[in-house]
Amino acid sequence: MSSSSDTPVLRTIGLSKSYGPIAALSDVSLDIAPGSVLALLGENGAGKSTFISLVSGATNPTAGQIEIDGERVSVHSPLEATRLGIQVVHQEPKLANEASIAENIYLSRYAGRSGFALVDRRAMIADATAHLARLGLASELPSVVTPAFQLTAAQRQLVAIAKAMATEARVLFLDEPNSSLTPRETRKLWDLVRILCASGVAVVVVSHRLSELYEIVDQVAVLRDGVLVATGRADEMPIDRAVFLMAGRAKVEAAPRLAGESAPIGEEVLRAENIWTEKVHGVDLTVRAGEIVGLVGLVGSGRTEIGRAICGADPLLAGQIYLHGRPVRFGSPKQALAHGVVMTSEERRRSVFESHDVTFNMVASSLSRLASRGFLSGKRERSLAATWVNRLALRGTTATPIVALSGGNQQKALIARSLATNPSVIILDEPTHGIDVRTKSEIAALVKQLAAEGLGVIFISSEVEELVGIASRVVVIRGGRVAQVASGADGIGLIAAALGEIIPPTDIRHEGVVR
Repeated sequence: MSSSSDTPVLRTIGLSKSYGPIAALSDVSLDIAPGSVLALLGENGAGKSTFISLVSGATNPTAGQIEIDGERVSVHSPLEATRLGIQVVHQEPKLANEASIAENIYLSRYAGRSGFALVDRRAMIADATAHLARLGLASELPSVVTPAFQLTAAQRQLVAIAKAMATEARVLFLDEPNSSLTPRETRKLWDLVRILCASGVAVVVVSHRLSELYEIVDQVAVLRDGVLVATGRADEMPIDRAVFLMAGRAKVEAAPRLAGESAPIGEEVLRAENIWTEKVHGVDLTVRAGEIVGLVGLVGSGRTEIGRAICGADPLLAGQIYLHGRPVRFGSPKQALAHGVVMTSEERRRSVFESHDVTFNMVASSLSRLASRGFLSGKRERSLAATWVNRLALRGTTATPIVALSGGNQQKALIARSLATNPSVIILDEPTHGIDVRTKSEIAALVKQLAAEGLGVIFISSEVEELVGIASRVVVIRGGRVAQVASGADGIGLIAAALGEIIPPTDIRHEGVVR
């Protein structure tokens, strides 16, 4: 798939970024060839996001150079990066939800004009349709006049890439593009990447789903602690080797199999009987103390909406929820929280308070409990946050700005925010979304420990193997209804059949935890 050109389309020389005494990236020199796919690998906090921010103009480097086609350039803003042909599609695509597919694709082209009133809409629709056809996406997306909020996660990814390519991008960074996609949707995404590479575009992919990623990559670059530790062809650096280099440890072990290993299941703490919302249709669900109940389903299946219905985020149209045997009805997540039911959202970026530190992000839901005579105590806040920083092995301190943390550590902070409220039921929506295998293992071990302490856990995930390994029971959701209930490794076939999805066999070495 690689181009034969000897001149890299993008080259970094000694690229570095420091925040005071902390080096986020150190002396990274990397060549990216036109028409190639480069896998940029590393654990959370390794420097991947920092590298992308520097070359895309979102952050200015402390030292180092950037070259495009052999010529030194300065990239001081994303707009400059766009003009140079560098584009980034983030893990959560940035689309204007009320705008149509066509409007999103050409949003940057019309920047500076006073709205779309001055745009020839008929021409824009025709251009967008032709653009999607050139990318092979015409059959994968609905009409170009469809608003973005109606799109699935996979369709949003494709539109975001089409938007980036409308600017004639020459280097395209894809940050965890397959983290929320099914295997079938990922294959469609990879088909698009192949089309882009055939036209000479260099694609850099960040992903923790290595077995899927290795289906498409030519080159591999591994970052660890802000340092580029290895580069090479994918066929020379198999997954086991890459995982070892990412972690710097010698042994790869399977993630812990938690089903059947937890403490005895206790009394029922929560029961949902025949609950209905706009997207949930007659679901029954029980959770007992010490039990981890997994909810799995494809994107749009209603798995998240069940959690939202239980915690009061979506109004119940019918049915009843019981907490410790007593009927309850929560009008909001705040009411649910007051009764000991809390949910962590999968939309990490919308959940963190970006202008605050770790302490505030961890204690934000516990402020009323920490107050004394109507006054907040900074000492109490820091003490509570420190407890969870230590327990979750957070790579940061209570005073660290939340934005300085990697995605995985931000996720830990959000889980800590929920746990700090001392709940009896916690609903975790995609808690391992877009994080590395070691952090996944740490979160899995934490969930097991919490269940052993008597907490009732609802664990929502799109990854079947993950749920089979961690949950006491796995409930398959399809079309807003319960399609199947299974437990243990023998349930994988049943779950896959109920999902209507082909689940590729997992090589445990690929999904393992480096110790």
